[in-house]
Amino acid sequence: GLTGIRFSHDAAKGPIRLKADAPIKLLVGYFAEDRQIWAKPPDPEIDADAARTGGAGPVIRNAVQVEGCPAVNVHVFTLGPGQITFDPHSPGSYLILGVIPADAQITPRDAGIRPGRK
Repeated sequence: GLTGIRFSHDAAKGPIRLKADAPIKLLVGYFAEDRQIWAKPPDPEIDADAARTGGAGPVIRNAVQVEGCPAVNVHVFTLGPGQITFDPHSPGSYLILGVIPADAQITPRDAGIRPGRK
């Protein structure tokens, strides 16, 4: 039931803007491969926003399979209502996987979806 919008690597880099009427959790997918084309997950030691919003570590590992791409880990950022600018502070592509209510519970886990698996 999800609808995706695909962008080129160049168009998908940098911050996104959205508006929320209530506090939210933003689900962001980072590719589990250290290459320049992929945005790097935040490091709470140097990224105060990530430390403050909780997106420093993956909550769901191996969560998404994208054809021709490495595994995707989901990080969750808790954000307040209003105008929101999400900036990955890292060049490269990443995925916005969804927006859910801030009080929604997410169980940390390994979903086991890996490249090449069906």
